[in-house]
Amino acid sequence: MVEAGGYSLQALGLSQWLLNGLPYLLTLLILTLGATESMRKRMGAPRYLGVPYVREERS
Repeated sequence: MVEAGGYSLQALGLSQWLLNGLPYLLTLLILTLGATESMRKRMGAPRYLGVPYVREERS
């Protein structure tokens, strides 16, 4: 089924190297959208996920 879609898109004039890279581009897009703050809240991710930890000075 995926090959058939590839052939159809190739017939429309899209190059083969673009079609080969499409899964990687879609993965980057999904990861970028998932990294937004609103999406992390919706997914229930921890509040301080991705915030660097700064250790306090010991007294």
